[in-house]
Amino acid sequence: MFATLMALSAAVPASGPLPPRKAWIVDYAETFCTAVREYGDADAPLELVLRPSPNDSLLQLFVIRKSANATAEHVPVTVAFAGRTVKATALVYSVEKSGRKVVLTSLAPGDAAEIGRTGAIGLKGGRGIDWTFAVPGIDKAMAALAACNADLRAHWNMDAGRSAAIKTDAKPLAPLARWISSSDYPAQALRELDTGRSRVFLLIDEQGKVRDCLLEETSGNASLDAMTCIALRERGKFHPALDASGKPVRSVYGQAISWRIAP
Repeated sequence: MFATLMALSAAVPASGPLPPRKAWIVDYAETFCTAVREYGDADAPLELVLRPSPNDSLLQLFVIRKSANATAEHVPVTVAFAGRTVKATALVYSVEKSGRKVVLTSLAPGDAAEIGRTGAIGLKGGRGIDWTFAVPGIDKAMAALAACNADLRAHWNMDAGRSAAIKTDAKPLAPLARWISSSDYPAQALRELDTGRSRVFLLIDEQGKVRDCLLEETSGNASLDAMTCIALRERGKFHPALDASGKPVRSVYGQAISWRIAP
């Protein structure tokens, strides 16, 4: 599976929510699928990015814009779409090399299923988060993402052909408890006594390297979700999965991390 871009055009509303500048772009990358749309103007561009989990349950929403560097923190937000409002947290962080600021939040399975029938997505919260995006053609974008995810699952042997492709599952080189320690607990989450359980998929290549970490179940706290993937992606090392002939093959390793504060 290789990166492929597909543009999906749609009519642009004349007024109301922030109108898009360009068509949806669906990116068929090797480890994830995204749909991206540009908003704003040339001087203050915005990007709305949709990234579903591999099995199309959870949906991550990114808003990316140019901004000065800022300390990463999570803030409470509400996401409005399809006649409903959902409470969540968003991680706000900077990408220093590109000079861009990212706001990232996640929708749980029941909510993610509704996003394809909305006409607009609103995101409001702290740190100046206040946007409403018109999303014409989002139904086509979500259908394209579902097709991309089907290819992704096949590429990483996650689909129905897994039992035929994989004889021996990937195994971590060291106990998982060594991958995350109490010092990894996000400082803000610790101060605010936030706890939760993040479940992720690790994509393991033929050399046993963690190629990516994709969120599958949110803890309800964006900082905890982010730290789960940061730690597992950087430290995880595996014996790769093997096929029936003993040849290393790509695979997925599901892992849940519970973040708790000792009394």
